[in-house]
Parts: sequence; C-alpha cells; structure tokens
Amino acid sequence: MIEIENSKIKDIEITWDYSAYSYRTNTKLEIEIQPLNACWNGLDGTDRSEKILKPIKDISKHPIGKLHLTFAEYNTKCFKWRVKTTNTVNGIESFTDWQFASFL
Repeated sequence: MIEIENSKIKDIEITWDYSAYSYRTNTKLEIEIQPLNACWNGLDGTDRSEKILKPIKDISKHPIGKLHLTFAEYNTKCFKWRVKTTNTVNGIESFTDWQFASFL
C-alpha cells in the first residue's frame, strides 16, 4: 500500500453500542453501504454500484463495536450507510435512516 503524506483522504469508522438492547440475542445486525456518485448531492447522490452488506458477528457477546472503512476498500469518494437489524425469531427487518459519509 502506498501512503501519501498530507493526504486529504481519511478513513471512516462506524461504531455501535447495543449493550442496553435487551433483545440482542435474537438480533442479526448488518451495515448496508451504498457507494455514491455526485457526492455534492449528499444522500441524493446517484448510486454508483451495488449495495455492500457487512454482517456484524454475534452482537449478543460483543454488543459494542466498530467498522473501519477505507477509500482503498470501497474506491468511492462518498457513500451512504444504514443499519439493518433482523429479528431472528420472526424475521422482521428494521432499518435506520440513511447517513452520508465522505472520505474527503
């Protein structure tokens, strides 16, 4: 990997804390990432490629965590992301609102 001094590109970290969530043993957690074009439009930017799902392992044992994202991994200047939770007992899915993030 090549590192450039004084680079304006920054890594992004998404964190979560489900320690107070009582149903975490029956919950599957995933982070949805949608790379975007037209970053100046924020959440209204056009989808650049397919959504990426990042499953979070075993939140019942590890309810606090973080996901580290790099420009090199996603090859996009910006993206939107949200959390998807699935109740493993009844299959009901819930989503947070989309959030915008930029590597610039």
